[in-house]
Amino acid sequence: MTVLFGGDARRVRQFVTATRGPLAAESSAAQRLRETLRVFLEEADHAPRTARRLHTHRNTVLRRIVRATQLLGYPPGERRLAVMLALELDRWVRLPARALSE
Repeated sequence: MTVLFGGDARRVRQFVTATRGPLAAESSAAQRLRETLRVFLEEADHAPRTARRLHTHRNTVLRRIVRATQLLGYPPGERRLAVMLALELDRWVRLPARALSE
């Protein structure tokens, strides 16, 4: 994925920052929202499958998706590829929020 950015860490940080927005907080609640949203998008917006993968209740998944949507300011499906990519970069590259604001 980082090859798409030509190995430019600054561009990766800018992309992730712009896409994650308020979901970039380093709190455990924000981390749960990001992980729930990532799995939900991987599961094609299917809450029961997401709940099974995360070992939680379907309604918990739906509440987290509503909250993540509020924080993003748009439905994640509208920018599915960008959101999925930012969440994967967050997961694999582990870009802390403070580094993203530099």
